[in-house]
Amino acid sequence: FAQKGLIDSKGNVLIGDDIVRDECQTIAYEAVTGRKGYLVHWSFNYQYYFDALEGPTRDRIVVIRNEHMVEDWNSIERLMGGRNNIVSGLNFPHDNSHEKNATEKFLSDGSRRALCQASCNDIYVYKSILRRGKNLKPEDVEESLAELRNICPKEADTVDREGCHDALPDIERKIKRDR
Repeated sequence: FAQKGLIDSKGNVLIGDDIVRDECQTIAYEAVTGRKGYLVHWSFNYQYYFDALEGPTRDRIVVIRNEHMVEDWNSIERLMGGRNNIVSGLNFPHDNSHEKNATEKFLSDGSRRALCQASCNDIYVYKSILRRGKNLKPEDVEESLAELRNICPKEADTVDREGCHDALPDIERKIKRDR
C-alpha cells in the first residue's frame, strides 16, 4: 500500500496537494490522509474527533494511549476520584493484540517515511491531543513523543505544521454529516 501507492517508481514520496498521481496512488493518498472514506480508521482520524469538539470541551479531554492503556486507564480512574491501580495488565483485555510475525512488522524505510509524511497533519493533531490530556503528566506526553520520534522523527518534532506538505483538510461537512 505505502510502497506502491505513496512512492513513485523513482522513489519519490508522493505527498502534497499539488502532486500528479495515477488512480491507485490517488486512492492511497486520500485514504491515508482521511480525505476520502476508503478505510474507516483513516477517514475518522484524530482530526475528525478533535475538530468535533467545540469551545472549552477541547481542553477537557482524557487520553488513553494504546501503548500505555493500563497506566492511562488508571490515571483517568484517579482523576475521577477512583481507586489507584483499578486495572492491571492481567485483567485488562487487549482484543486487538496478537503476536506479530516478521512479515507483519516489516515496513521499508521508504514506506515508513511516506506514511509519516502523509500522516503529518494527523500527527500534529495527535500531539495536540496528548498535550491537552488532563490525565497525562508532562513526562507521559514526552514519553509518547519519544516513541513517535523513533518512528517519524521529522513529524514528531514539527511545530505548527511547518513540515507538513498539505493543508489540514476541511472536514466540517464530514463532521456535520456523521454527527
